[in-house]
Amino acid sequence: MAETRPRAEQLRFLSSKTGSHIIDTYLEACEFGTEGSYKTLPALLNELFTDAGEIDPTSIQFRVNGADGQLQNRFGHYTDPEAGWVNINQKIFQHRGVWQSSTPYVRLDVVEDDKKVWVALENHTSGSTQSADYTKWGILLDGRTIFEELEQFNDESAPRLDLLEEYVLLDIDIL
Repeated sequence: MAETRPRAEQLRFLSSKTGSHIIDTYLEACEFGTEGSYKTLPALLNELFTDAGEIDPTSIQFRVNGADGQLQNRFGHYTDPEAGWVNINQKIFQHRGVWQSSTPYVRLDVVEDDKKVWVALENHTSGSTQSADYTKWGILLDGRTIFEELEQFNDESAPRLDLLEEYVLLDIDIL
């Protein structure tokens, strides 16, 4: 008995969310990579999920490239620790020195101003005034608070520690 078989290009997939698709075209769109290193949908899913069906937390990694401070990421598992990294086009905490007026800053730039260390919350160009627009900056480190705590320690605790040290040295007959 003769059997008629449809060609794959004739099969259509009907999605309730995205409509009608030719199945070959739809499945080919699920293959990612470059010439010679395409990853199929099952391979991508194997990299994203564990055998138990949970998301594999090691499948997506981030790092800061030490050479230029760029934030990078990669997807998948690699034997070469330097393979697969892609720049995200964001530098992390680039120290720009003392805050300056009329200077372009990008998000996460770090500056010093008013005995504090600040991080830029957004891309902006600083104004022409002598002080920063602190609505565009967040405090990373407040030097004034540290100095106040050191002064408080010197005023309140250091004298007591000196007395304790003298008492101990007298007790063991060193003084």
